[in-house]
Amino acid sequence: MRFLDSPPKYFAEVIGRAFRDDADRHAKTALTRVVVSRADADMEEIKDAYAKQHGAKLADAVARNTHGHYKDALLAMIGK
Repeated sequence: MRFLDSPPKYFAEVIGRAFRDDADRHAKTALTRVVVSRADADMEEIKDAYAKQHGAKLADAVARNTHGHYKDALLAMIGK
């Protein structure tokens, strides 16, 4: 029930799992789903939670772990 406790923290965890070396296709798909669905809702809170959990900015993690137009789209949605 982590989602009910703090949605931004939960979404930050989901995003963090997508950047792990052992991430599977579902984890990477979840990254897209979270960014697209939460971009207008609570992305600032998710970025703050990600920074607290992972000690890095979400925009930096996206830039480091994605490529091409996909990277550009994600960065635009998270509001680097």
